Amino acid sequence: MEELYIIQDFTYSMIHLGYLGALQTIWANHVFSPISKLKTFKVGTDNIEQAIQKEPGNVELRFIRLSVQKNAPSFLGYQSHIKEDMEFIENHRHQIHSDIPDKYIRQLNQTGYMHNRVRMIVASFLCKHLLIDWCWGETYFAQKLNDYDLSANNENWQWAAGSGCDATPFFRIFNSTTQTEKFDKDFGYAQKWLPEFGTDKYPKPIVEHRAARERALKVYRHAINEYA
Repeated sequence: MEELYIIQDFTYSMIHLGYLGALQTIWANHVFSPISKLKTFKVGTDNIEQAIQKEPGNVELRFIRLSVQKNAPSFLGYQSHIKEDMEFIENHRHQIHSDIPDKYIRQLNQTGYMHNRVRMIVASFLCKHLLIDWCWGETYFAQKLNDYDLSANNENWQWAAGSGCDATPFFRIFNSTTQTEKFDKDFGYAQKWLPEFGTDKYPKPIVEHRAARERALKVYRHAINEYA
């Protein structure tokens, strides 16, 4: 289980505990003994619950728990918060923010359109900054895009996550700040879709790029060394 502490160097917080718990629930699937499987899964869920108990208003922690409960087998009995967390996330979407992903998600929600470059940036942010399964993003795009195409959407998300048959190098991680500097220098686009951008009403980023990038690189390298 030592490998599961791979992100600890960068996140000394309840967020770290929540992700650690999620990783432990996944790791339980690879444990040989049935008793050890259940024990490992229980340790993971306890960590998730402890993190949410400490920070009940943290949207990211709620998303972590929702992801685990939606994918956990029903016989494990860990599905009692699905409706609660879905409603919480829906009611607090305004708190989920990070620069470029924010403004283009709003454009997508309102128009059904998103430029190809920003689709890559958003996908990279979800999969690598937040370490969230690409399938969640693929499903959301499928629901929102007017030009949705099954094969293109599915393969593009796998490409961004570094897991497809024609995947981008796992170490390619977009920096939303530098992308803004290159493609929205006067912040005109940001201000169009985010009127609160640059004001006190705009919330702080949920992740810091350098720490998130280093965390993603460690997780990807560990997975390659362990399972490739």
